[in-house]
Order: sequence, then C-alpha cells, then structure tokens
Amino acid sequence: MDASVISKLSIDTQGIVRSASGRFDWLPGSERDVPAGTSFIDLLPSHLQPAFSLGIGQLDRGERPWFDQQSFTVDTDGSDVALQFHVPKTSAKPILECTVRDTSADLIDNRDRVFRAALLSAQHHVSMDGIVIVSPESEILFWNERYAALWGIPREVMERRSIQDVRAVTSQMVVDPDGVFLEGFQTYDHSRDIAEDELLLRDGRVLLRHSAPVLDKDNSILGRFWSYRDITELRNLQHAAEEQNARLNALVQNNQDIVISIDRHGVIESVNPATVEILKYPEAELRGRLITSLIAEEDQALLQDQIDSAQQGTPEEGEFTATRPDGERAELRIKLIPIDKADGAGDFWVVASDITEAKQAATEARAAQLALERAQQLTNLGSFEWDLSTNQLIWSPEMYRLLDRDEDPEVPLTVNDFMSAVHPEDREQLGMAIKAAPKTNSTYDIDFRILRRDGSVRMVRGAGEVVLDQEDTPIAMVGAVLDISEQRRHEEALQQLVDLLEEKTAALEYTTAEQESFIYSVSHDLRSPLISIQGIAEIIQTDYEAHLDDTGRAYLERIHANVRRMQAMLTGLLELSRIGRTEKGSRHNVDLHKLVTEIVDELSGTSGAREAKIEIIDQLPVVQAHYTRMSQLFMNLLDNAIKYTPKNRTPVIVISCETADNGWKVSVQDNGIGIPAEYQSSAVGMFSRLPGGQRLNPNGSGLGLAIVSRIVTTHGGRLWLESAEGEGTRISFTLS
Repeated sequence: MDASVISKLSIDTQGIVRSASGRFDWLPGSERDVPAGTSFIDLLPSHLQPAFSLGIGQLDRGERPWFDQQSFTVDTDGSDVALQFHVPKTSAKPILECTVRDTSADLIDNRDRVFRAALLSAQHHVSMDGIVIVSPESEILFWNERYAALWGIPREVMERRSIQDVRAVTSQMVVDPDGVFLEGFQTYDHSRDIAEDELLLRDGRVLLRHSAPVLDKDNSILGRFWSYRDITELRNLQHAAEEQNARLNALVQNNQDIVISIDRHGVIESVNPATVEILKYPEAELRGRLITSLIAEEDQALLQDQIDSAQQGTPEEGEFTATRPDGERAELRIKLIPIDKADGAGDFWVVASDITEAKQAATEARAAQLALERAQQLTNLGSFEWDLSTNQLIWSPEMYRLLDRDEDPEVPLTVNDFMSAVHPEDREQLGMAIKAAPKTNSTYDIDFRILRRDGSVRMVRGAGEVVLDQEDTPIAMVGAVLDISEQRRHEEALQQLVDLLEEKTAALEYTTAEQESFIYSVSHDLRSPLISIQGIAEIIQTDYEAHLDDTGRAYLERIHANVRRMQAMLTGLLELSRIGRTEKGSRHNVDLHKLVTEIVDELSGTSGAREAKIEIIDQLPVVQAHYTRMSQLFMNLLDNAIKYTPKNRTPVIVISCETADNGWKVSVQDNGIGIPAEYQSSAVGMFSRLPGGQRLNPNGSGLGLAIVSRIVTTHGGRLWLESAEGEGTRISFTLS
C-alpha cells in the first residue's frame, strides 16, 4: 500500500459514508473517527461543501460527478492532505471512493497556486463536462478543453481569461441570449446558491448547466464554478420515448379491444375505454381490483396459471368467460404481454378480444353444418370441392356414403377416387363433362350410375360449377351428387300409370264419342215419329175436334204437350252432343261483359223477363272461348234464374267476377226457389227435374244446367253451385 495513503472512504449517492479505514487525525476539530452513516459533506471545510454537494447530486442522478478522477488539497487544522475521488465502473450501484494522502511535504503556501494545483488535472481529465471557474472580478480562473469545445470558443479567446469575451461568443449561440442564459450569470456571479438549468442552443443542442460558489476556508467567495454537459442525445431519446408513449397511449385508448395494464400480482392499474364499454364496469371500479375477479369462477384458476406462466417472459393466450355486473357473460380471447421496464417490474398488458358474437356465430355455423349434413343424409345428397391446382377433393360425409367409400381424413382424395366409383360404362361421358367445365367456365349436369362394392348399382345426378379467381381463372369446382335411384323407380312407375291413364282416357273418349254419336242418332231418328204424331194430332184437332167431348179434347191437348216436351228434349240432346265436338279451333277473344250486357238487353224486351232486375257488379273479362257457347251459357243461366223464381217475387239476379288460379271465377246469384240439399249433387245432371221446378216450368227438359256444365268443362273450367231452399241459388264457374 502507498505509504502516503492515510485513509480510505466509500460514499453512497446520498453523501453518506458507508465504510472507512485508516486514521482520521487530519479531520478538523476533535473528530478522530468516522463511523458508517456519517455525512461526508459535513467532514469537509465549509468553503468546499457547496461544490461537493453538487457533485454528490450528480452521482445520485446516475451522472458522472464533476470531481471524478480529480485530486484536491485540503488544509485542515495544520494537516495538509490530498483528497482523490474515483467512481468504479464495475460497481452495481453508483458509489464514490475517496483516497486521502498526506501532502504536508509538498504544501505550497501561495493560495492561488494551491487552488490551481488542486484543479490542474481537470485540464487534462477525461470528463465529459465543460468546466469554467470565474472570479468575482469576471476573470476566468480555470477552464478545460471540453468547455471550449462545447461552445466552439477559440483557444486565444479562452487564454485572455475574460468572461466578457467568452460571453460575446456564447451569447450568439443560445436561443434566448437575453433570457435565462445571461440572467444566470448576473444572478449567480456573487451568490452562494447552487443552481441547475438547461440551455437550448441555436444549433439544436441542449446543455445541462450546474453552478456553485467556490469558497475559501473563511467562507469567502473565491469565484463561481460552472459545468456544462451536452444532453442533446438524452433529451432526443426522452422526446422519442415520449412520442412513443403518446402513440402507444393513443393506440391503447382508441383500440376496439380490451387493453388493461396489470402488475405482477394481477392488480389492474389502467384500462382503455373499450374495456368499460365491453365489460360494463365503471373505470373507477376496475382500477385496483384483481383481473381474475372479472372472470367467471370456473376460469379464474386457469387465468391465474396463465399469469404465473407469463412471469417467465413467454406471452400466454387463451379463451375465458368474463362476467358483467348485470350477470351477463362475455367470451374473451385474452393475451398477456410482458411490459419491459427499467426496474424489471413484472407488469403485463392484458389484450382481450370480445369473441362472444364470433363464438355464437361459430356455434350457429356448426349447427348449420350439422343441419346441412343431416339434410344431405335425408335427401341422399352429397357435396364436394375440387382444388384444380392440387387435384384434391373434399367430400361431405354423405358423399362417402353415396359412393360407398370409407372416410379417412388422413388420406387425401383425388378425382381418380371419384371416377373409380362410377360405372365403367358411364365414366367416359362423365369424364368429358367434368373436363370441359373448367375449359369453358361452364357448369355440367349429368345422370350416371354408381357401382357399389356389394355389386349394386345406384343412379345419381351430378352437377358442378367452376369457381374463378379475380383474373377469371378457374381455381376450383364445387358440386353435388344426388341419389335419384328411388326417383327413377317412381318415374318409371308413374310413366306406367300415365300410359295406363292415357289408355283408359282413349277408351273413355271412344266410349263418349260413341255415346254422343248414339245420342245424336237417336235424337235425329226420334224426330220423324214425333213429327208424324204431331201431324196426326193436328189433323184430329182440325177435322174431329167438334166430335170430341171434353175428355177427348183433354187427351188431345196432352198429346200436343208431350210432343212439345219431347221435341225440346231432343233439341237439348242434339245441342249437348254437339258441344265440344268440332269447336276447339273456333275459339276467339270473347268480351264477356259486352256479351252479357247484350243478353240482358235482349231479355228485357221479352215477356218472359218478368221485369227482372239484372245487375253486373264487376267488370267481366275477355276470354278465349266459343262465342256461341258463351252466349248459350249465360242465356241458360239467366233464363233459369227468371223461370225458377216464384211468380209473386220479382227476379233479382247479380252477376259478379273475381280472379282465380290461372283465370277467372264468374258467379250468377238469383233469389229463386233454391234447391233442396238432397238434390244439389244431381242438379246438373241430364233430365234433372226438381219438384218445385216442375210446378214453375212444366215444359222444361231438365237439360239446361247439363248444357251449361258441359260448356264450362269443354272450356277447361269447372262448375259448382251453392243454394238455400226458398232463398236462391249461386252458380259459379271458372274460365281460363
């Protein structure tokens, strides 16, 4: 150990001695021991305490103190010692080491020389600070190269040792020369205060300025100590950090997801607005509570495990159920992200996405998929997707069943797998249809057979459609295969029924034609005998009526009446047999409204109309029909309505119309005698004569409604009636 070293001290950032060794008889007063915990500043002479307090403050802020690597001579009670200071770089925490040497033999009495010698090493030190000491008379007592370099002051200016010359240069460099900078000199030149501020230079640099008085042992001011440090890079880093924090804060505040910061124990420190909106808690209730308290009880342990795992530095992610104040639940996907901090604190960002709707949609999609699979199973319909670039197929479960293939998710399917299930005789035609679709961007729809492993054959219908990318290039094909085996069997059975029906219809039409021919022949052949009977009856009435008594004349009148009735019946039968036989080609547009209006006008001029009130309440349509038959239809209906109304009642007839399926519905309502319920089903049959009708119209043939029904049927419609005995009848029919 150097013999001149008399003691050593270790001093912390608060200026407190942590350890001391050696002898301390050089200390002022009666102090001869320095226990741990003693204030180092208090051990120094009073004139040195302000400057060294400034250096201790620099050490506390993690900065390099101005007196690091420097030596100072101190005169204390006749003992001359040199204090040498050093900050070890290997120390985990900043600490100041002070070595005290005995310099009695080298003491120089000249105060100015001693002062300069104490600071001589500062001219050549490696300090990052620019240092200048100015006397009360504005003379520069000391400066180092770093000071001149920071301000860009030429050496010749510095060597003149005039602070006014220096200020003339530095005042041009500061942004506010009349402000803080020059005021600082004026304020502190003769002050005992310690000061610190920042200066902004015109070139954008920022200097940190420290100032303290230099005092002698009598506490008189020897000068002013100034140090300057370039902290531009530090401030730039701080500004960059502030901007980054601002961007981060904006990102957090505007994020649509939940963003929460928690400490290492899971206690919430801050939340963003989306957290309040999604979880429905006031922000004040969220701060300070455990993050796990927001999670459903069954998920709390799992989230805590995730937080514990995240302490190892690995981001953790999982899905959890959160509970809201009203008891509702929200499904969240939570990710824990460690927050890097200088102090190593284990804080985390909790980023949570509200996946409630997504999970619900996924559940609904899965339900829809299951429903689709069930529907495909019930309808024997399979679907597929074919990737044209890889030639791989994706089949629905029903597709495997249709093609009688085992489902194996590990084995990719190709078109060859599909074609191998096709009946050999149908492969070529199906293959051509499938290959042509991508080339022409078209679809295909073809029936073919499937050969199952048990040897059975099923008939299916396949359809496919090409999927194009943004450049209209085929990239895939989607399609379906439908088992139509049962449909084909039903179609064949139906065709057999159709063939049988056509055969029966042809036979019925033949029989009907024969009946119509027979009716026509009988009606025609019976006319001759009736004419003869009528002629004989007229001769008897003309030549022998005077010889007949009342009974004979009554019989003669009955013969005339029956002849007229038979003639009416024969005429009706002939009309009935003619309807529809040769009229299909003679149908044209018939204006029913105009036609019925003309018939009403015609009836109103006859004695049989009985002053009937006939009203058309709707506009009747124009239809494709046989004009004569339509005229006959309405004439019969109106004539019947008038004839079968009691004599003591004015006939009231209402004709209405409304749209019906593929056509029109026309109704004729009267206030006649009505039809008893037991006769309504046979009222439109041939020769249908009702008791009440016979009294009102004894000469009727019973063919009026039969002819109307036949006309409606031959025009593709149908006829029905509604009637109440004594109140009237409504006859309705449809026309296309």
